[in-house]
Amino acid sequence: MPDTAAWERHLQDVPRAVNLPADRTTGAPDAVPVVREVPGGPYPAGDLLAGVGALLYRYGGEPRLLVGRAVPATGRLLAVQLTVDGGQTGAELRDAAARALGAAVDLGEVTGAELAEVRGLDPAGGQRPCHAVVTDGPPEQAAPGVAELTVTTTAQGRTVLVADPRFAPATVERLAGHLGRLLTALAGDADARVAELPLLGADERAAILYDWNDTAREFPPEQFPELVARVAREAPERPAVVYGDRALSYGDLDSGANRLAQHLAGLGVGRGDRVGVCLERCPESILAQLATFRLAATAVLLDPEYPQERLEFMVDDSRAAAVLTRDGLRGRLGDVACPVVLVEGDEWRSAPAVDPGCPVADEEVCHIAYTSGSTGRPKAVQLRHGPLRNTVHVLREQCGLAPGQRGTWLCSPGFGLVQVDCFPILSVGGTVHIPDPSVAASPEQLRDWLVEQRITQSLVLTAMAERLWRLDWPADTTLRWMRIAGERVRSWPDPALPFRVLNVYGSAEATVVGTCDLSGLAAEAPEGRPDRMPPVGRPVANVRAYVLDANRQPVPPGVLGELYISGESLSRGYLNRPEANGTKFLPNELPGDPYPVLYRSGDVARYWPDGTVEIVGRTDNEVKIRGYRVHLGEIESVLAEQPGVRQCAVLAREDTPGERRLVAYIEPDRARPPEMTAVRGALRRLLPTYMVPAAYVVDDLPTTANGKIDRAALPPPPRTRPELDTPYRAPQDPAQERVARIWAEVLDLDEIGVDDDFFELGGDSLRAMRLLARLRDEAQLRLKMSELFRTPTVAALVDRAGARRAPAVVAHDEAGRHEPFGLDAAQAALLGGPGVRYVEWRRDWLDVDRFVAAWQCLLQRQDALRLVLATDGTQRVAQFAPAPPPVLDLTGAGDDEAADRLDLVRAELLAEPFDLRQGPPHRLRLTLLPDDVVAVHLAVHPAVADDRSLDEVVPRLLAAGYEDLDGPAPEVTVRDLLLGGDAPSTVGDPVGVPVAPDPVRRQGAVPDGWRALTAAARHAGTTPDELLGELAAGAYAEVTGAPAARLPAPAGAPAVARDVVGPLTGGPADSGPVVAVRLLPADDGGEDWTPVRRANLLPGVAADLTARVDGAGLCLDWTCERAALAPELLDRVDAALRARLADPASLPPAPVPVGG
Repeated sequence: MPDTAAWERHLQDVPRAVNLPADRTTGAPDAVPVVREVPGGPYPAGDLLAGVGALLYRYGGEPRLLVGRAVPATGRLLAVQLTVDGGQTGAELRDAAARALGAAVDLGEVTGAELAEVRGLDPAGGQRPCHAVVTDGPPEQAAPGVAELTVTTTAQGRTVLVADPRFAPATVERLAGHLGRLLTALAGDADARVAELPLLGADERAAILYDWNDTAREFPPEQFPELVARVAREAPERPAVVYGDRALSYGDLDSGANRLAQHLAGLGVGRGDRVGVCLERCPESILAQLATFRLAATAVLLDPEYPQERLEFMVDDSRAAAVLTRDGLRGRLGDVACPVVLVEGDEWRSAPAVDPGCPVADEEVCHIAYTSGSTGRPKAVQLRHGPLRNTVHVLREQCGLAPGQRGTWLCSPGFGLVQVDCFPILSVGGTVHIPDPSVAASPEQLRDWLVEQRITQSLVLTAMAERLWRLDWPADTTLRWMRIAGERVRSWPDPALPFRVLNVYGSAEATVVGTCDLSGLAAEAPEGRPDRMPPVGRPVANVRAYVLDANRQPVPPGVLGELYISGESLSRGYLNRPEANGTKFLPNELPGDPYPVLYRSGDVARYWPDGTVEIVGRTDNEVKIRGYRVHLGEIESVLAEQPGVRQCAVLAREDTPGERRLVAYIEPDRARPPEMTAVRGALRRLLPTYMVPAAYVVDDLPTTANGKIDRAALPPPPRTRPELDTPYRAPQDPAQERVARIWAEVLDLDEIGVDDDFFELGGDSLRAMRLLARLRDEAQLRLKMSELFRTPTVAALVDRAGARRAPAVVAHDEAGRHEPFGLDAAQAALLGGPGVRYVEWRRDWLDVDRFVAAWQCLLQRQDALRLVLATDGTQRVAQFAPAPPPVLDLTGAGDDEAADRLDLVRAELLAEPFDLRQGPPHRLRLTLLPDDVVAVHLAVHPAVADDRSLDEVVPRLLAAGYEDLDGPAPEVTVRDLLLGGDAPSTVGDPVGVPVAPDPVRRQGAVPDGWRALTAAARHAGTTPDELLGELAAGAYAEVTGAPAARLPAPAGAPAVARDVVGPLTGGPADSGPVVAVRLLPADDGGEDWTPVRRANLLPGVAADLTARVDGAGLCLDWTCERAALAPELLDRVDAALRARLADPASLPPAPVPVGG
């Protein structure tokens, strides 16, 4: 290549690749190219170059193309840089191709390798230097590795398309047909424009317009308010909405809605009027919306979390006739001109509970939901009753909704998604459960809540759903369908999840357009999942969906176009925005479609070969952030109005994979630069939280040749701490240093001050979840989302955690790592009791070698698993090399033999005592079972690891968490933790401690009060375990008259037992009896319980068992360890505890239910 600079100029602005409908990521190693004849040939060489350019342009939309013209005599090629425009005529395109070929001849021939080098591509990684190649000769001589598509003319005059093995034969057949159709059109009509040249044959066009959109269905005419009224008549006592401990029956919902409707009618509200509903997710909000529908009025959805100015605008813009809210939210509305009705007030409750008699029709508006707008003002979308009726029936059929099922309401109260979220459940007589906001914001807490509440149906925003998929789920969860909505799905759910995932595609303008059972699709074709993004599926009943080109003509499968929608999902359009309606809601001119309006979605999409629709991006300046639809122009409009801002741009960036955030770019007025703290404050005041940029870049903005902001050249935000009102203050101690380091890494900043506000630094709900997870795993700080919102600084969180438990950070003593140190009180108490904790997990397709390597690495990193005891009552961390665990191969055994051998393995592990003076204090075995199942058996002495530690560590290894062990070893060891705690002690010869020959054990079913216990624990901000421990200690003190205390548990130490209550005699920890109370799965066989049952019931997710399993399946397990305790006394303590569980007065009080 003689002149690199000339070649770089020649190839400037040529994209690396063109979007072609490949069916696989890579071809198989032995795969051969796919060859298909192009119909209608032979074609002139000049036409071939133009036709290939037209094909690439129509498929990928890229105007700048690089087509290689091979020179068979030299084995080299000419790099033809061809520019294609949809407005070109066929003649103009042929002329452009001839000129481009001449320029390539002047530049000279190159090899494919040289071209790849100058373009900075990696051929070994599958990157091809040309988008296509045109050549002459037999197909088998097509240059490999130069392009994905080669068009060659054989000596016999045949035109042949040779495609990379990534393409399926049917796809290549279709490409060849389309190329032939384009070439024929180019030759037949020189004046036809490139964008108008036909691609589709008659059969393809008919399939898209008619077959794939044959969705007509007849649904019952009853509207949503009538469906709810029917349930209220048939089952008035059935719970309709549950929020914590508050419940609203269908009878109360129906009568309350009628009373509120009558009261609103007395204020002058009637058909077609608009009523603001400014309430959080709560039973009263559903009642208020239903009351509005009963008057044939429209509910204007107002999220009380919005800034006051935005709420005032919405009330004024919608010309609301009244607003429904509660007293605590009244101040958020400012001075509104219409009447304000407080839902907790008494005035409306005295109105008659009579339906006002205002039936609604399909065309009437049920909701107004505001979305982001490009002009800087939000747009009001008018959602109709017809789409709501259609949605209810579609989801009833697809998800099998039925009376008695349990659904959720998780989406924002300002979203029109409420129609998809909880209304379908209410329409069939199911119960809608609403979690606490802090629960809804945490993946782990939300999973636990869904399981505990026995939810069967739930709609979750995509960003949260993709995090929920990655968690462990109990196999017997009642959840059957997780519906997801809000933004494009970027990952596939595991087909092994115990529930199905339904992708629900739609928007406020088009409620539910398409659905796709992602679980079923993933299970059917797992080999295809890595190569395609999850689709949105096919259009639902009475809805039609089309992928159209710029001329609103259907495009073939695999070709990018814009998604247009018609049918029963469409809204009435935007309120007071005729210009927006004119650009989005268009006359429908598609043949055979009976619906008069065609909605332009703005989503870039493509068909799969079977008609399934996949969304790949946006055509406009609109993005999705954490499930919220955001028009970047609205943020830019507000930002541009701030003092000192000369010009600005806002981008949605994903600099960290999976974390999309808004970044604002500001070019300052040099004479009067902006005060950034004031700018951030103004945006927080004027925009919803999800629209406030997470990061800001203040500098001159790059521009294109025509002076526009060059958005592609905008850099990632710097990692430096932004300008804040709060002065910088460095961490003051090791605890603050550790938390600040984690905090900065989550926020992608070099450093932060301990008084800096997490959210002012750019934190959002998703980063908050990451922060809480890392604080839990790396700093042993277990915090709730609500605590972070209340105290969003490092200093405040560390202080809060320090006041609640032992210090989170303990100094590390590497020199003394293997020196003896004392036992803590819990260890000492457990030495004389039953000497084995046994847990068993099962896993399909476990890589045994990798798991064993990970386990050995874990043993080297976790000192607690290498503890040995000395005769003087101290302990130390041994330095023995971990031996690989025994592996028993039962893959060829029958079911009965495998079961018997498994029982023998369990019996051996349970019966064989540990010699804690020799170590190790654990035994691991693996059993290979039929059907590629591996059982992992682990026995550990309770003095070195408790149940929760085991339930957190091993499942992470089983869940392919091997990479977690690649980083540095833990900075703090178990020795550091125990020496840093409050109660290290020595107890003399631990082996000589008196042991009850048969420790006292009692079991029995949990009383009905267990559900009340779990609800009370959640209300009190604690766990059922903790509350149970408090009640057990109190019961012992009540019976014996002796004080009871919980043993101290240094945070994060895997060598303590957190489920112990005691010492219960008030004496020294090493002398009195210790009583453990645990909640364990009840064995169907009676009281003879074995720990194996626990693992079989909930493999991999047994931690926090009490919060996840219905009380009917649990029993209380009392064990008195280390000293004899009369069985009669234990029976009396057990009876006292059960009395406390059954007595509501012993539990934290619950709020009163809502009534109508």
